[in-house]
Amino acid sequence: MSSEIGMFTVDQLEEVIERVGGYERAKRLINHELKVVDIVPPWKEENDIIYLPPVTSIGTTGPEWIEILKDKNRWIDMKGLKAFFLSDSFKPTSGVTYNVAIIKGKLFLDNDRTTEGVYVNADNHGFKELSPEAACLICVSLDSEEFQILWRMGICNIAIMHAPSIKDAGYREIETRFCVCCMFGGHISIIEHDPKFGVGTWGGTDSFAFQNSVTLNKG
Repeated sequence: MSSEIGMFTVDQLEEVIERVGGYERAKRLINHELKVVDIVPPWKEENDIIYLPPVTSIGTTGPEWIEILKDKNRWIDMKGLKAFFLSDSFKPTSGVTYNVAIIKGKLFLDNDRTTEGVYVNADNHGFKELSPEAACLICVSLDSEEFQILWRMGICNIAIMHAPSIKDAGYREIETRFCVCCMFGGHISIIEHDPKFGVGTWGGTDSFAFQNSVTLNKG
């Protein structure tokens, strides 16, 4: 068991020093040469539901998104991911503004955290399914520190709740969803283990993104 100093364990104090930037910067903080600034997340939270700022599509295609996500360090190569972006199933839109609501997985009891249960909860709030491209828009709308905040809040994966059938470059069709992973500063991913198409439940660190409302911009 770790020793304690005041209200903190030694491990927690070491983490504070690491986040400050090391021992030298910690000394500067003590000497009032640095100051701590509170980070204000861009989202609002109410009853364990996170409401993100609006994000708007501009007609970005699947291949274009691959380059954008790579450039922003939001891309990790994994089997099938690139094929999904290059397939006809990825349909870009232009001028659609999504107001994304993220339902935290901890809202559900472990045995009730099923896909059907998640959709019932979303329906009770008037939320609707998203388009797969919303995963990309979320990925580029939040910065690395904001994804780290979500991670520290206990949110590992943000499953984009869209129609889940996506063809894998014509070779097969599997039931999957796009996902935004909050680890390592945020990156795009896919989920192939949706309990709706198998057995079991979602994990407690999974969360679920729906559209709170969608507006089509004019002009």
